Parts: sequence; C-alpha cells; structure tokens
Amino acid sequence: MSNKLIKQEISDELMLYQTEKEEVHVLNPTARLIYDLLSKGKTESQIFEDLQQQFDISDAKQLMADIQQCIADIKSREILS
Repeated sequence: MSNKLIKQEISDELMLYQTEKEEVHVLNPTARLIYDLLSKGKTESQIFEDLQQQFDISDAKQLMADIQQCIADIKSREILS
C-alpha cells in the first residue's frame, strides 16, 4: 500500500492524514505556510526571506532556527508531497 496523503483545510490550518501510517498531522498557519512553500520548491533561504518580509521579523537568527526546525519536522514525518 502506498503512503497516500489526504489533505483537509481546517480554517487557516492544514490537516494531513497519512493512510499507511494512520497518522494525522495538523499544521498551524505558519507551519502550513512553510509546508506550502516547500511544496512549491522554495529553498530554506527563500522561505526565510518570504517569512521575514511577510511578518516583519527582526530576530533573523531565531526565525531561521524556527524554519529549520519546522522543515526538519516535516521531512522526518514524511508529509511533504
């Protein structure tokens, strides 16, 4: 059986259901944005630039750390389609 990923929008969050693993993941709005940008082929540095501009974040070091952690979580859970 393939690990099919079913997506469902819940307000501004995104629910992902992995059929093979029978796991549910709910992405908050920021994680969803990072997920969407990764799905479009954006690099870590491009995502950083997008988020820094969109949210006017001054702590660049913390922002990059948060992005890296989110990307690592997405990849480790194998939910990137």
